Amino acid sequence: MNYRIVTLKRLAAFLLSGSFSLFLASSTLAQRNPTGPPPGAGPPPNNNPNLQDRARQVDEGRLRSAEVDALGTAVEKAA
Repeated sequence: MNYRIVTLKRLAAFLLSGSFSLFLASSTLAQRNPTGPPPGAGPPPNNNPNLQDRARQVDEGRLRSAEVDALGTAVEKAA
C-alpha cells in the first residue's frame, strides 16, 4: 500500500509547471514599459517661440485695461 500524498513524479511536475509559470510571468513583465507610452505616442511638444511673448502681451493688456478702468472711474467721480 502506498499512502504517500506527494510522490516524486507529482513533485517534479509541480516544480516544472511552477517554474514555467514563473519564467513566463517574468518575461511578460519585462516587456512592459513602466515609464509610460513609447516616444512619439503622445501629442507633440509645443515648441512655439512666440508663446511666452504672447503671454506677456496678454498680461500687459490686462494691466493696461485695469489702469484705464481705474482712471475712467476716477474721472467720472471727479466730474
